Amino acid sequence: LALHRKEIALQLHQYLLRGGFPEFLQLKGERAVRQYFPENIVERVVYHDIPEAFRVADRGLLQNLLLYSIFHSGSIININEIASTNQATRQTVSDYLYYLQASMLVRLLEKYAKTEASRLRAFRKLYTVDTGLYIHLQRLTSGQIEGKGIWGNLAEIATFAQLNCYAGVSGKIFYFRERNMEVDFVLETLRGLLPVEVKYREAPKDIKGLRYFKERFKSKMAVVITKDTLKAENGVLFVPLSLFLS
Repeated sequence: LALHRKEIALQLHQYLLRGGFPEFLQLKGERAVRQYFPENIVERVVYHDIPEAFRVADRGLLQNLLLYSIFHSGSIININEIASTNQATRQTVSDYLYYLQASMLVRLLEKYAKTEASRLRAFRKLYTVDTGLYIHLQRLTSGQIEGKGIWGNLAEIATFAQLNCYAGVSGKIFYFRERNMEVDFVLETLRGLLPVEVKYREAPKDIKGLRYFKERFKSKMAVVITKDTLKAENGVLFVPLSLFLS
């Protein structure tokens, strides 16, 4: 059993570092690995795929926004500030982010609220859909990942990628934030709202935002994605990331 757990932990570790692009996983050689995301993904999306589908006047801005979206995965963004920083109009930035969503490399999440108007007024939250994309475009080494405490970010991206598989069937994915209460993801399912929080650590404790959401919106169940904790407690299911991804 101990050997089985060790093998699962190793496989999860490799997945978080390499991501899920099938073509990338088959590559051999350091040079091919290093060049894959900048050349095969960024260059292809920015200079071929998106311009063939949409009217793009500034491909440099498009590339900057793609890299910004990947580097700031998990961040709540202000489009006006991004536009000002890049000396672009708000409408252009908004359009380009929409194009990038169409590329399936990044996603913008709306804040969950009861009314559509409230959702549209709130800031969006950015996510990339692949951990390999996140790591290799930033050229992060294993030492930097450990030193910067990035494992939690990778677990969040992996969780989001998995939730995307469910969202197409049952509904949309949101985030939630109200004062000091936050929930990473809110999945709109056929049976109601399912809040999901990622706590990739040994003993996840601080889930007050999850409990607040569950009570306020009468969710029947909530999920916490953990490192290795598996239990059910007061309507909250704690699930190891390795099991959630399986």
